Amino acid sequence: MDEEIKQIEELLTDDSFLNYCNGDEKEKLRWEKRMQENSELKKRVYQATKLVELVKAELTDTAVEAEIFSKNFQQHIAIKNTRIENKAIVVQMPFKTRRRTSTAAAAVLLLLGTVSYFLFINKVPQKIAKTEQQPKRLINDVAPGGNRAVLTLADGSSIILDSAKNGALAQQGNVKVTKLNNGQLAYNTYNGQSSEVLYNTVSTPKGGQYKITLSDGTGVWLNAASSIRYPAAFAGKERKVEITGEAYFEVAKNAGLPFKVAAKGMEVEVLGTHFNVNSYDDEPTVRTTLLEGAVKIKKNAVAALMKPGQQVQLSTAGELMVIENADVEEALAWKNGLFQFNNTSLNEILRQLVRWYYVEVKFEGKLPSQRFGGEISRNNNLSEVLQILNFSRIKFAVEGKTIIVKS
Repeated sequence: MDEEIKQIEELLTDDSFLNYCNGDEKEKLRWEKRMQENSELKKRVYQATKLVELVKAELTDTAVEAEIFSKNFQQHIAIKNTRIENKAIVVQMPFKTRRRTSTAAAAVLLLLGTVSYFLFINKVPQKIAKTEQQPKRLINDVAPGGNRAVLTLADGSSIILDSAKNGALAQQGNVKVTKLNNGQLAYNTYNGQSSEVLYNTVSTPKGGQYKITLSDGTGVWLNAASSIRYPAAFAGKERKVEITGEAYFEVAKNAGLPFKVAAKGMEVEVLGTHFNVNSYDDEPTVRTTLLEGAVKIKKNAVAALMKPGQQVQLSTAGELMVIENADVEEALAWKNGLFQFNNTSLNEILRQLVRWYYVEVKFEGKLPSQRFGGEISRNNNLSEVLQILNFSRIKFAVEGKTIIVKS
């Protein structure tokens, strides 16, 4: 087993990781919630380091045979010249705020490069788990969502965008609506500004997402079960759109024409910036996360000015709360093709699965209290996601379009 541990440690001392510095042995066994630096690679190296230390501790305390850990690891996690994010590292351990009551254990799982890492918090098994090389496929598997949306024009007519052919789709005043070769929707204005304001709406179903480029050049990414209502061409002294669900914006800069987003009674005002708004009805708060630029959040007479890296949460009672050093990667993970969690409850994870896989959830027994961290590709079938979650000792089954959670 010493040889296997040596191979793992070679990864973490490779030249590409020279900037990472280990602490003493006591510090290594602590789980910090996140890295001080924002480097994604360093964060994942850090998590891999914890995995090594936990495995070493477990093998010291138990009589687990070496091949339980090393067989899959040696075959599939070829250390040299391999980026960690192309592999799946699954760690089971307590969250740092909980008192440690037993030796933590770890498991390594290959999922064909679709998962970067995943952490299960609480209820830690006592031994290293032996895993399958391939995820077990469910009989009633569910494919992931994709680019699906419906465009509703000003006259009430609808176009199913995922089945529409590329090219010109409609004429809205002096604006041509086009489906591009990459499947995205674009608005192009010609012959000057029109005095007529024609509103369009793009709606995504559960299991759908879509990208739109508005007439001013603003890019909008819609998550599943979301919609955006906007003028085909902006007129007047502002650019205003309305959304439901979740959307990410990269706003075209125009200091003389502020861009405003309305969501569940809250208004986001910007000049040119990148931000995400999550306003699903089944979420407890409306969350706006700012990546760059400046944003003003308003709800009635209450307002907050945001800086990059902050998140503003609007409660159902109408209270605004500013979160410093928000997890921007988690907020934007859906746009980047990932489920990403940071001390996230199972209930919140299931809400995301419901929207992306267009399924329902049924509980048999009490709702488990585990919390999770890590990321999973949204390109996985539902069976692959549930198999990862199974490491938390929660059992899942799928009947038709319903996830059964057994605790």
